[in-house]
Formats: sequence, structure tokens, C-alpha cells
Amino acid sequence: MTKPTKANIFAKNIRFLRRIVGLFSRRKPFTQEEFSNEIGITRRTVIFWESGQIPQSSKLEAISRYFTKKLSFEITPKMLIETELSRVIEYSPAPEFALGMGIYERQILSSLFLSAKELSPVDRKKVLNYIARLKRKK
Repeated sequence: MTKPTKANIFAKNIRFLRRIVGLFSRRKPFTQEEFSNEIGITRRTVIFWESGQIPQSSKLEAISRYFTKKLSFEITPKMLIETELSRVIEYSPAPEFALGMGIYERQILSSLFLSAKELSPVDRKKVLNYIARLKRKK
């Protein structure tokens, strides 16, 4: 099997992140048109990106800052072109799970899920135990 190119990885990441940011911010994936409006570019630019055209480094920096801010998870320009983020970031909770939650609660939830892969199994268990203790205090 051949190794994916940076262009292929970037295209896949933009498609994935566009969808996941939509899920976090409004409970359904962004279309290309909605995403382009959200970040102030043309739909054609999104199409170029999703076909593997990597933008200049300054634009890549802006893209990574946007996704980092929206997901509360650091995404670097290097990650955008070298890491298949769909293998690193998992969006586990169904959108229905977050219904009724305010934006702050959804940000906490997304941060927990996005950060979980970085924790050891022992630390994940500690986090779950801590959450269980907090729930009992209610």
C-alpha cells in the first residue's frame, strides 16, 4: 500500500474537520458552502482544498488557528498536512447526546473527547472516576 501524500492528507483533514466543527457548533456537519461562509472564503477555495490543493503557509496557519479555537484541541499546520486527523480525533458522542446543553457544556464535552486519546488508560479511568464523584455531589 502506498503512503498518502501530503495533499491527500490535507484534503481528507479539511473534509473531516469541516464536518466535525459543524457537529460541535450546530449539531450537524457543515456543507462546503456553510463552511466557506463561516470562515470567510469562497466555496471554490474549499473545493480546491478538499481536492488536495495545499494553501500558502500563512493561510495554513489561519486554518489551524480556526480549527484549534473551534475544537479546543491544538491542530498545527504540520498536523493538517502530515497527520490523518480522523485517526487521532474521535467524535464519540452523538449530536443528540448534546441536545439541551449550552455552548459551554458542549465545549467541555468536546474537549474531553478530543483529549482522551492523549491520556493513558489509567488516566482516562481517573477522569471517569472524578466525573462520577462530581455527579454524586449533586
